[in-house]
Amino acid sequence: MKTIKSLKNRIALFLELFLLASAAFSLPGIKQQISDTSGEYVYYKDSTFQRESYIGFVYYDDETYAARYYAPSQKDSDKSLTEKDITIYFTIDPSKDFLELTGESIANMKDAEDIDIVNYIHDLLYEFTAQRQKISFAENAKKESFTSTGKAEILQLGGEVTIKYNSLVPLFNIESIKDSKNKVIFQIQTTGSLSSSQDKSFASFKGLQKNSTESKREFSLKKSKKVSVEFEGNKITLDENWERKMDNLWVLGNEAVLMVTNIPLPENSLYTVQSFARRILQSKNDSLISWEDVKISSKGNTTTIESLTLNSTNPDVVKEIKIITDKNGESISYFLLTVFNSTFSSNEKYFYSIAESYKSE
Repeated sequence: MKTIKSLKNRIALFLELFLLASAAFSLPGIKQQISDTSGEYVYYKDSTFQRESYIGFVYYDDETYAARYYAPSQKDSDKSLTEKDITIYFTIDPSKDFLELTGESIANMKDAEDIDIVNYIHDLLYEFTAQRQKISFAENAKKESFTSTGKAEILQLGGEVTIKYNSLVPLFNIESIKDSKNKVIFQIQTTGSLSSSQDKSFASFKGLQKNSTESKREFSLKKSKKVSVEFEGNKITLDENWERKMDNLWVLGNEAVLMVTNIPLPENSLYTVQSFARRILQSKNDSLISWEDVKISSKGNTTTIESLTLNSTNPDVVKEIKIITDKNGESISYFLLTVFNSTFSSNEKYFYSIAESYKSE
């Protein structure tokens, strides 16, 4: 678990980036419910390949993008496949209402098979843009649905497919694609946002290591008296096992951290609960949010998100419950409960009861 100081610094940095991220664009001919911001990216597992394969897309600015194909080395009794890592950097003409590539640079293309992969990615870029242009999201993300579906004929993916869209996903807003037999063939893995030009999280992604051994925690709850806590209109029912470290932050030993905060929005702000939700669902450095484990529900002006975060450098898996409340477009109240997943799994009723006790006035 991160230290209290590092968590506090992370929260402060996130809030600063969220409020300052004003450069927003979208792909040609697409009206997005939530505009992309510089550095946002998304990765998918592409099951149309006969080997484990991932494809990612990143947005730098309204003219500059990149697409990356990654496949780990694979050995079995029949074949031995070397690792592949191909990146296409490309520019487009943002003034057009269709996708037109104006230049490109390809890194690590080594053989004839790689040419086929590059051509495949080119085809996906054109197809995904054209298909996304046919989908309409509600203009007001605070009041209407941020998901949509559409059927398409994409030869590169085997023919007739069903595409699930989600405006919380950057670029094409694609969450998953199913074939005509309802089998998922293209599945989101994670999204992220580059924090600087030195951030290598897009270039270094090698899949979510969900098969690695998760660390198991030795933890048991002690019976304790219920305690009501409050911070600037945010109310929660805890117990005496929790220790208050700051006005708006509590810890449960070394197992869990709970934080609440209110975020004022600038007048006439373009930000909504949904744009905030997109940011808190993005991976940071070695902490990768598994989108296959994301659960999102909305009721009235409140959105609740559950997610699992994997760490590429250690076996810790973290469970998070995030509750976002829109305060009439003037501010956002934010509840964050972070728990080691093995501790959460063995005490689900307890932690869910804490989340359910949360009220924002």
